[in-house]
Amino acid sequence: MEYGVELQGSLTLADDAVIEMRADNTISGAISGDYVLWFRNRATSYASSVTLTNSANSTKGLNIASDGNTTAPVTVYLNANYTATEYVRIAKHGTLVPGTYLSTPRIPLDYSDAVLDVSAAGMTLVDGMTLEGRGTVTGMVTAAEGSMVSPGMTTGTLNITGDLDMSAGADMTWSLGTLTDNTTGVAGTDFNLLLVSGALTLGAASELTLDFTDVGDPSAAETFWSSDHAWTIATAFTLAGNFVSITNPTWATGAFATSIVDNNVLLNYVASTALPIPGDTNGDRLVDELDARRLAEKWGASVGEGGFADGDFNADGVVNALDASILAANWGDYTGGESTAAVPEPSSIVLLTAWLAMLFVRRRR
Repeated sequence: MEYGVELQGSLTLADDAVIEMRADNTISGAISGDYVLWFRNRATSYASSVTLTNSANSTKGLNIASDGNTTAPVTVYLNANYTATEYVRIAKHGTLVPGTYLSTPRIPLDYSDAVLDVSAAGMTLVDGMTLEGRGTVTGMVTAAEGSMVSPGMTTGTLNITGDLDMSAGADMTWSLGTLTDNTTGVAGTDFNLLLVSGALTLGAASELTLDFTDVGDPSAAETFWSSDHAWTIATAFTLAGNFVSITNPTWATGAFATSIVDNNVLLNYVASTALPIPGDTNGDRLVDELDARRLAEKWGASVGEGGFADGDFNADGVVNALDASILAANWGDYTGGESTAAVPEPSSIVLLTAWLAMLFVRRRR
């Protein structure tokens, strides 16, 4: 679309349809189709925009992005209703100014300079909606019960320049990108941060979900989880309330809880004081077939220091029959404290060792 075009007819879209723009344009006809639409600035050095004025606009997805540099942003104005059945994504140098009604389950801000501008009237996230990403929301946001606020796409900072009201019971997902904390890492880079320039209000039903996809679940195999840590996960100009619970707070290695310090929400991790269980290679406090298979995989290997997770339970640097006997002697479930299984008889240890040897032979084949 070149230099102030007004498109009045209706558009039925093919999948991944792209509308490229130069300068400012208007689409007054209805946009429809069970497909993904891209609004993209084709210029390299100056801004472009499009204004949608029809109340019947509906697509599967909506993407807003620029192929140019920071002097060539793209802005989409929704001066009427818009429905996207899967998502509305704001990406590189993109800005969305929604209208009276925006219906979509996900609004990802997928670039550090992506902007969702709701400064005119604010925005309400209804049940089932998720606001996520690492850009900026300009204006006030009210998050209803059943909605979700998730800073970062992988890791990053989600900025809210106005107030964020989650008091009705909206939830938040937080991700750890690297095995660092407030002391060794940077909030918004190594782990997610929610930054609210106004008032952040958390509700009596607001839950926090922890996401360890990038680093793996807390495990005794990783020494990072053997010590205490703290992360700033949200900070605001003023702060009221706290998360009522964490959906996955307790692990074999320790437990997580939130606290309020000044106007910051801290996520605190306290490492378990329990000693590692001989034979438990993966830190799940079970000595079982998974640990036996791990030992079999490393059978005969020289693992050097720190080989506990590889089956070297006596720290002699080699995975062998001595380690198999230690595993057999500690076979059982320790998640509630002491093992629920009796210590095997010596003959059982011999049988288990033989079984491990057979696993080793199978693996070599």
